[in-house]
Amino acid sequence: MKAKATTTILTILFGLALGASLRAANHIVELGQDIQPKVAASQAGDVVIVREATFNSQTVVIDKPIRLVREKGTTVTIGGTITVRDLNATGVLRDFVVNATGGGLVKIENCKKYGLENLTGLPNGITIIGSKVVIRDCVSSNHLQISGASEVEVANSSFGNLTVTDSNVTMFDSNASTVVITGGKARFHHSKFGTTTFNRCDWEAHDSWFTGHLYSDNSHSKLFRSSVWSTFQHRSVSYQGEDLDCVVYQCFLRDQGYFYSKRTWVAYSLIGHAYPYGSGATEAHFVGNTFRYRLYPHGPSSNRLTNLNLYVRNNLFSTASKLPSDSLHTTSTSFTMTKKLTALQPSLVTHVRNELHTAECKVGFSYLDGTEANSTTQTQPDSGWGSWYRYENPNPSKLVTEIKVFLKRVSGHGAAYDQHTFINNTYSVSNFRVTFPATTTYDSHTLWVSSDHSAKLQSAHVFNNVFDNSGHNNKHLINLHHGTVNGAFIHGNVFRRDASWSAHAIHAPKGPDRFIGNSPVPAPDVCSYNYFQDSSKAVTGGLVNEENFSGADPGFIDLAAGDYRLKPDSILVDKGPDEPQFNDHNGSRNDVGLYGGHAYDSTGNVTTFPVVLSTWQSTNLISIGDTTPLTIKARAAVATD
Repeated sequence: MKAKATTTILTILFGLALGASLRAANHIVELGQDIQPKVAASQAGDVVIVREATFNSQTVVIDKPIRLVREKGTTVTIGGTITVRDLNATGVLRDFVVNATGGGLVKIENCKKYGLENLTGLPNGITIIGSKVVIRDCVSSNHLQISGASEVEVANSSFGNLTVTDSNVTMFDSNASTVVITGGKARFHHSKFGTTTFNRCDWEAHDSWFTGHLYSDNSHSKLFRSSVWSTFQHRSVSYQGEDLDCVVYQCFLRDQGYFYSKRTWVAYSLIGHAYPYGSGATEAHFVGNTFRYRLYPHGPSSNRLTNLNLYVRNNLFSTASKLPSDSLHTTSTSFTMTKKLTALQPSLVTHVRNELHTAECKVGFSYLDGTEANSTTQTQPDSGWGSWYRYENPNPSKLVTEIKVFLKRVSGHGAAYDQHTFINNTYSVSNFRVTFPATTTYDSHTLWVSSDHSAKLQSAHVFNNVFDNSGHNNKHLINLHHGTVNGAFIHGNVFRRDASWSAHAIHAPKGPDRFIGNSPVPAPDVCSYNYFQDSSKAVTGGLVNEENFSGADPGFIDLAAGDYRLKPDSILVDKGPDEPQFNDHNGSRNDVGLYGGHAYDSTGNVTTFPVVLSTWQSTNLISIGDTTPLTIKARAAVATD
C-alpha cells in the first residue's frame, strides 16, 4: 500500500508542476549559453528549457517556483551544482545527466514539496536539508545525504552511500552500498544495502537484503522477511530510560546474530549463530527457526548474563542439512528439466551452485507470489571434467516454492554422449535440504550457556525442538554448565545421536533446592518426555531425568528429505508433556518434536497476517469456583506487511 501511495504522491506532484506551466513564459537556454541567467530572469511559474547539449561548470540556483526542464526527447548534461532552496510551492527537477565538471551535485534546501526524477550521473550525489522530497529513478555512485528534519521518500533509485541525520526516510526498490542513519525514522521495503548502521532510530526493514553487516544501536530493531549476509547486531538494551526490543521474523541471518536487547524475539527464520547476551537482557524467545550452528547465551566478563529467561520452542538444530550431490544427465538438444526441488515451506534462496561437464545449465525459481524467473545460463565446454558455477536467484528477497534444474547437451556432442552435471546447492534453506556448504560442523555445543559461573540464566525453557546433529561427537547438544537460577525445563524434544557419540546429549546440573519456611522443596528443574536415539547417552550432570524414551525409528514422514512431520503411527505422537498448557493446537496431548505444542504457528514462515511469537498467562490451572484472576498476554504479535 505504501508503494502505491508513493506513486500517487509523485503523480500529483509532477502533475501540479505541469499545470503551473500552462500559464508560464518559456526561457530557452541554447548551446554555449549559461543556465543561471535564464533562471534569474524567470518569474514564478515560468519554464526554463535547456536545449540538447553539454553545459559544463554551471552553478544553478533555483529559489522561486519555476521549472527547469530539458528539451523534449533530448539528452542534456549539466556539469556543476544545482541548488533548489526556500520553496513553499510544488516543484520538480528531472531528466538531466549531472556530471562532475564544476560539481556534479544536486542540493535541496528548505523546500516543502519537491520532486527529483530520472537524474543520473551525480558523481557528488544529492544533499537534502530541511525539506520534503520525493526521489524516483535517480542513480548516483556517490551519496544521498539527508538532514535537518527532512521527510524523504525514495523509489527505484540507487546510491553509493546513504547518510541520514535526524530525518525520516522511506525507501522502495532502491539500494545503497553503505548506510548510516542517526535519529529519525527509517522504513525500507524491497531494497538492497551494504553495511548498515542505525543509531537512536525508529527503523524497520521489510523484504530487504543487507549484503554487509547490520548494526542497531540505541534503537528498537524490526527486521521482517529480510536477509543479512554478514553479522547482525542489536547492541543496546535501553536508551534514555526506554527498554529496547528486537524482533527478527521470517529472515535469513547467514552468519551471526547478536541480541543485546531487553526482549528478543527471533522467529521462523534461518540462522547461523545466535547470541543473546548482556546483564540487562530479561527475555529471549526463539521459535520456529532453523539453526546452522548454535544458540549461545553468553556473558563476557564485562557484560554477564544474570537476568535472562530463555525460551526455545519448535526449532531445528541440524548440521545434517545438505543434500548429497546428484548426478544428472541429458542427451537433449534443448533445455530439459532434470530435477525439481519442492519446498516444504516457502523460503528465501540466494543461489544454487552446480558442477557442470559438457552441458549447458540454467536454474528456474518459482515464487510464492506466483511468478517465476530463471538464472543466467552457464556453459561448460569439453575441457576436462567439471567446473563450479553459481546460479543467482534474480529475486533473492522473494520466497521460493520450487527450484528447477534445466540441462541441454553442448553443441558438438552426439545424442549418445551423456551431458552431465552435479546438483550441489548452497545457501538455500533447510526445507530444500540444500542449506549450507560442506563445512557445517562447528566444534562447540549446540545450545550452550557460558562456563563463566556468573553467566547463569534465570531460567531455560526448551520445548519441542529437534536436535538432529551429525557433528560434534564429543560435544553436548544442550550444555548448561552451572544450571540456572530458577529452573531448566526441557520437554518434548528430539535428540538424534546414536551410540557412536562420546558425549551425552544433555549436560546440566540439578538446580538448588528451595525452602518454604525451614522445609526444603526440590528444585523445579526437570528433563522429561524427550526422545533420545541413544538412551545410554541421554542426560548427565544431575538434572532430574524422567519419562524420557527412545526407539530406533522416531517416525518422521521423510527424514532424508528433511520432512520432520510425524507419520500417524510415529512413536512421538502424543508422547510429550501431558499438562494441558502443553497441548497441541487441536487440543490433543503434546506431540514430541518440531510441531508439538501451541507455540508453533504452521503458517509462521509464509503468512503476512499477524503471528503471536510468545504468550504468557498468570496461572495454568484454576479450580472451579476459584476467584483468582487469570491474566493472558500475547507478546510481540507481528506481521510482515
